[in-house]
Amino acid sequence: MNSFKITGLGSATSNTDALNRQTADGRYYLNSTTLDSITAPTASLSLNNQLITNLANAVSGTDALNQDTADGRYYTNSTPLNSITVPDGNLNLNSHKIYNLANPTSNGDAINKLYAESNFYANTTTLDAIAVPTSSVSLNS
Repeated sequence: MNSFKITGLGSATSNTDALNRQTADGRYYLNSTTLDSITAPTASLSLNNQLITNLANAVSGTDALNQDTADGRYYTNSTPLNSITVPDGNLNLNSHKIYNLANPTSNGDAINKLYAESNFYANTTTLDAIAVPTSSVSLNS
């Protein structure tokens, strides 16, 4: 409608009527319901990929965390692996890598890819590097 307006619109009386600004503001902005006045949900709440913004710092164990609180608790104050109890079962890394692994110094140490390639693959002989035999070869020895 370019810059034209509909003016003099009366109050809506039916669900299919257009709303004037006064009616819309009164219904949707001024009379909005606060979250603490509604019944608690009994199932998951979907925000359809929308963000919750302006979340206050958590004060209770059941409060949601904002990014500042989470970063301060879980990145800055993270626990190094050498200070936790040794696992008594398998360790699942959920398909993540262990990287920057040093070369082994003891028999029980893990080895990195470079160490494996340098010490195992470099000393192998490929079949195409072996001279073709000039007589029968027995594999029963």
